[in-house]
Amino acid sequence: MSDESDTPESEVAPAPRARSGTSGLVRLMIAVGAVLFVATGALYVVVPTVALDILNIQSTATSEYLLRTHGIALLFGGLLLLLAIAGRMPAVVLLALAAYLIGTSVVDVVAFVQGIAGPATLPEAITRTGLGVLCGAVAVRRNPARSAH
Repeated sequence: MSDESDTPESEVAPAPRARSGTSGLVRLMIAVGAVLFVATGALYVVVPTVALDILNIQSTATSEYLLRTHGIALLFGGLLLLLAIAGRMPAVVLLALAAYLIGTSVVDVVAFVQGIAGPATLPEAITRTGLGVLCGAVAVRRNPARSAH
């Protein structure tokens, strides 16, 4: 009896430790992404002129409308990320978050190069790209560990 109870415990105990460490990091990354999405979305919806001024883009009714529309999408995405923290596929969510962060950074850099957006776009794009790469790395690192168990 002692052998049977010792063996399953020793086999089961390491797996949750490995998963919980990674899950904690994954949850943290998703939470950071969620907070950024919600905060940015709220800024875009409530005071789009401030966000446009930061990017050195002239505020018009059209640009404010488009920014508010984007803000609603960010708010909704942030809420989905918060829900995903409790879900069973956080690596997939992290990869999606990485793709969004890197994709929007590319759009911002192109807008800067074309003279549409001001220089404040570049530090933001670099920061989002770094966070996107980190999210992708955590997701890829987590995936093999999950399939091995």
